[in-house]
Amino acid sequence: IMFDITLFTKPLDAKLHKRYIEQLSFSMLKHILPEFSSKFIWLDSPDLQTEDKSIGIEITEAIAPETAQIDGEHAKWRFGKQTEHDKQECKRLIEKNGGTVDTIGISYPVVNSDMEWEIFEKALRKKLRILPTYKAKGFAKMGLFIFFNEPPIPFDLETSMTRFAAIQKDSVDQYDFLFFGYRTGVIGYNFRDMSYQHYPVDHDAFDDMSMHARKIVEA
Repeated sequence: IMFDITLFTKPLDAKLHKRYIEQLSFSMLKHILPEFSSKFIWLDSPDLQTEDKSIGIEITEAIAPETAQIDGEHAKWRFGKQTEHDKQECKRLIEKNGGTVDTIGISYPVVNSDMEWEIFEKALRKKLRILPTYKAKGFAKMGLFIFFNEPPIPFDLETSMTRFAAIQKDSVDQYDFLFFGYRTGVIGYNFRDMSYQHYPVDHDAFDDMSMHARKIVEA
């Protein structure tokens, strides 16, 4: 089942978008690791937890601030409740952040590999700051799922393992494992033995999971 955009009349607001990313990430885990993911339930703080609270997984989206603001302004643009002046202000802010917008859609500023890795690093560092609160709750193992809503610019898996580990090295509390998910795959990193695994996800499967997540959060 392909993702049918005609089923949805407007973009998600910030709160629902966060829940959508959580549900989509959980669905991707179920798709690639059904036995592992069956142990978890979708809650909050952290987002995924085993019933005995021995393992938790926090979910976050890696997104540039400029892209986030473009998406937010585009959502306002599409809601249709703004005056013409309000819409022009949305357009101005989108263009200020390097994008364009018209009645057909939006475009985003171009990024290179170094810029993408800055986005990934910020996502990990942000979630490292809240990790001590989960350790204090008694979670013996903590993982992080970082979702990136585009196929990333190709990178070497072993090098990426080293880069993610290096970001954590100065933190007292560190994630035991990390999943990096995107439209065509998930990469799992185990920091305890410095191993990694790539799990491909085909386009149809991703579209199914994306539409399922969207329906759940808008129900």
